[in-house]
Amino acid sequence: MTRQSTDQQPRVGKYAFSDGSLARPILTRWWFTTLFRLTPRWLAANTITLVSTGVLLSVAALAISPPASPGVHALVVLAALQLYVAGDHIDGMQAKATGTAGPLGDWLDHYCDYWAGAILILGYWSLVSRHDERVLFGLCAVLGFGFAITFAEREARQALRFTALGTLEAIVLLSAVLLSWAFAPTRALWQREAIAGFAFATIPTAMGAGMGLMAIIEIARRLGGIPPRVALVAAEFTGLAWLLPQLTHISVFERWLLMPLIGAEYVARVMRGHLVRGAHTRPDPTGVFGVAFLIALWGWPATQGAVPPAMRLLGAYLFMRLMLILPGVLRSLRVPNAS
Repeated sequence: MTRQSTDQQPRVGKYAFSDGSLARPILTRWWFTTLFRLTPRWLAANTITLVSTGVLLSVAALAISPPASPGVHALVVLAALQLYVAGDHIDGMQAKATGTAGPLGDWLDHYCDYWAGAILILGYWSLVSRHDERVLFGLCAVLGFGFAITFAEREARQALRFTALGTLEAIVLLSAVLLSWAFAPTRALWQREAIAGFAFATIPTAMGAGMGLMAIIEIARRLGGIPPRVALVAAEFTGLAWLLPQLTHISVFERWLLMPLIGAEYVARVMRGHLVRGAHTRPDPTGVFGVAFLIALWGWPATQGAVPPAMRLLGAYLFMRLMLILPGVLRSLRVPNAS
């Protein structure tokens, strides 16, 4: 069997890595390492990644059809979150311990992280801010923009950096809110008005969004600006974050799904651009044109009735676009045989 050309071979995930996370050292020492010791070595790292991410499907199901008890809802989301976070860290430890680390596992780990983040935002919103859809779509826009620019930096500079207040710190904050939400007295406190009509629950929401925006600004500073392809993705997310809360006659799940479909396609390609020599991520303007088309329809009174079918057409297009690029991405990540 012939080798892949040297300019199209996987890099096996080598990149400069720096981690300034405040929470990671403590959690790794007292929690992740303990769980890792209990993990059987025959269990494939990629299986851990897929199972731990799959657990979050329960969060999406509860967001669509919430149970009668918000306390039970909060505890289920909290449990699913802990399983996901544990698996997200143990899979890398398992890959190193078993000598199975590779570009496919690297790609799968971070790709699942994006879907996990989008689902967790949906779960958080369904509990804490269900009355305001702008929170849901605004947080999804920050998540998608953050992932896009993070992996643009990784592709351009072969470096991945975690700041002191990043994803893991946001998860710690989310866990604390979910735990307190499970009990009626603290849940009632979160729902009380704090100032100017905003409830106390707005505070952790704003903190999470602020942490994401600060990370985006820091990465843009290191890159010397926002790359054009990232700006296109940001334009898509911004347009949808403005439009989707207004289309209340369409189910919130259908509207939410558009945002991770856009981000998932971009993250899939930009991760390949980092992991495969000679592969470069090109801007794909078709998605942003579709979003602009939807916004134009919404602002044109005579054609407002066409928005729902046009939106579903965009959703079908985004899904097919993702399905078409994934096989090529996965094939390019296979480590070539020795022969």
